[in-house]
Amino acid sequence: MSKTTLEIPKVLMTRIKRGLTPATSQGWVVEAEDPANALTRAIGEWFTELGQNDGLFKKHVYDNDSLNDLDMRQHCGRICGLVSDGQHLILDIMTWAHTQGEDAMQEAKPIIKAIDQKIKKLTDELFAWHAPLDSQTDIPESFKQAAREVKEGKLEDLDL
Repeated sequence: MSKTTLEIPKVLMTRIKRGLTPATSQGWVVEAEDPANALTRAIGEWFTELGQNDGLFKKHVYDNDSLNDLDMRQHCGRICGLVSDGQHLILDIMTWAHTQGEDAMQEAKPIIKAIDQKIKKLTDELFAWHAPLDSQTDIPESFKQAAREVKEGKLEDLDL
């Protein structure tokens, strides 16, 4: 037997090949998690992740006086990831409910609605912080016009 590699003794290999291993040496099988339990767990994890990210967003973006490109990219990436995960969660819920029947579909509706509401809030934050200036509805038109003029180089000297 080599010191660097583990070798199965020839006697045992022969028994394995001939199917002579004792019946008590069956392989262990991990049972699949119940789909309803898996969905319940995934929903809870997603809402927990939302809460964790809210704190990060407040600290690193909303209340950050030295906001930089890295902060903005992480903010955008996390929001997009949460939206994507939420949409996939809804798809999983809908697929499961469809296989379970009408009662499950009715039970799923308020859960889907709650996730949709959070996705809407995330999408609104995404547009508020990352959309082009002209797309943002909360910015006054006069400010947008002034920003366009600056971009075009239309600056006037101030008489001070």
